Amino acid sequence: MNYKMMGRFIAQILAIEAAFMIPALLISTVGRERAAAMGFLYSMIIIIAVAALLWLICRNAKKGFYAKEGLTCTGISWLVMSLLGCLPFVISGEIPNYIDALFEMVSGFTTTGSSVVPAVEDLSKGILYWRSFSNWVGGMGVLVFLLAVVPVSEQKGGFTMHLLRAESPGPNVGKLVPRMKQTAMILYVIYILLTVIDFIFLLFGKMPIFDALCTAMSTAGTGGFGIKNDGFASFSPYIQNVTTVFMLIFGVNFSCYYLLLIKQVKSVIRDEELRTYIGMIVAAVVLIVLDLRGYYATLGETIRHAAFQVGTVMSTTGFASTDFDLWPTFSKTVMLCLMFIGACAGSTAGGFKIGRLLLATFNNPAGLDALGNSKYATSSNSGEAVYNFVGVDCGNIQSGQLEMSNVSLATELTNMIIIQRGYQANSRVITTSDTLLEELVNLKR
Repeated sequence: MNYKMMGRFIAQILAIEAAFMIPALLISTVGRERAAAMGFLYSMIIIIAVAALLWLICRNAKKGFYAKEGLTCTGISWLVMSLLGCLPFVISGEIPNYIDALFEMVSGFTTTGSSVVPAVEDLSKGILYWRSFSNWVGGMGVLVFLLAVVPVSEQKGGFTMHLLRAESPGPNVGKLVPRMKQTAMILYVIYILLTVIDFIFLLFGKMPIFDALCTAMSTAGTGGFGIKNDGFASFSPYIQNVTTVFMLIFGVNFSCYYLLLIKQVKSVIRDEELRTYIGMIVAAVVLIVLDLRGYYATLGETIRHAAFQVGTVMSTTGFASTDFDLWPTFSKTVMLCLMFIGACAGSTAGGFKIGRLLLATFNNPAGLDALGNSKYATSSNSGEAVYNFVGVDCGNIQSGQLEMSNVSLATELTNMIIIQRGYQANSRVITTSDTLLEELVNLKR
């Protein structure tokens, strides 16, 4: 194990995390939020100091970097980022308890969406931005970002491949282009473009710039950190519809968007996973609309709420436009099934993934993706591996901890903003640790 090379890489990640706090610092400074501004400033100083010390200790690292280093480095980086990324919450005093702050940060980076904050509207804008940004960077992954922006020599191709494989969701990961650095860059360019488009559409709905920015980032990362206490209930139907569309868009395999950019439309149309994804969405919306007859004043309102909830559950985002705990049992059962399945492999969504479902159900009937590479299977025992994977990967769904007491099953399954303040400290420690462990277990996705 090349510990020094891993240390240097983690030092780079921490430096990037400190740089990520600059916009939040500026927002707090401009908004005259002194406590939040000092929280970000002191946190940046601490993180940079830790990164500099780590870089100094590991400056003479050897160049060898293999799969085990990639997997371990990915897990450790998420742990360290969460442990230090929560410091602005604590130093600013807006989430004074460190365990609560760590819970919030882990939930953000892992795009889980659970929260310890009972009234998010009371938070400063700088802190709100940092919460939403943690969803955004956690959606695609900070390591993918690092691979896209940090210069890597040609001799380190295996280095980048091991990191991207450890970070990427889904049963397997492949290259869009020959060089992994270019693949990472393409992924983030697509991610940023889709986020910007979502942001612009939200502005068309007369949403304030700051609100639109935070909402777009949480939607893109399918993390679900909201800026309103009532979720999306108070937003206009237009904004709800836009968010529905983009939650579903971010649940699509990003290789499909790349194929569209290079004008291989037929390859996208033939994608079995995408067609299954769209079919499940349409079927679920139709079934729920039929089941909700009489619950809302008009058919249009019924379709809007049904589509929004299907989008938020299937993409594992966690937003809510209505209290669907009041819906019939059949509708909630449909959403429960969608929650476990999730969206497409290679997207920012969580869940079991439709690719694994196809493999587990039909033993890889459409084993080649649109690029002609093996999309689901990685070995002759892949079907068995998928079945064995259910127990750990379903922890990646956005419903939180189903086994925790004092929380109704319906509330957990829908992932409406889960208020953890009522739990004892040890319960939050268990939840935070479990979320981090799930991220480590999922490294071989």
